Amino acid sequence: MFLGVHLVLAKSFARIHLDNLVNSGIPPVTFADPKAYDGIQQGTASGSRTSSRQSGTKARRPSENLTRGTRAALRVSLRPYQREVLLAGGGIRYVHLHVPR
Repeated sequence: MFLGVHLVLAKSFARIHLDNLVNSGIPPVTFADPKAYDGIQQGTASGSRTSSRQSGTKARRPSENLTRGTRAALRVSLRPYQREVLLAGGGIRYVHLHVPR
């Protein structure tokens, strides 16, 4: 979060790591097809339009590998509470917005 990370893209996440990303305000994004992971490399330019605002617990959006010209479907799987925390900008901001003073 302090290093300017906008999202983390991986094959899968351990539960605690996923919760830590959400609490930091960083969207955890996975590949809809884990085999698509093998098609990317460090430094690959890509364009994606993922949105945690999409309804449902599993939002799917395409991502395009601009270096190789391929596409892969991405998935954002969040529980409703996690979506609220992420949209607030992280756990601390969520608490400031929702806990009475």
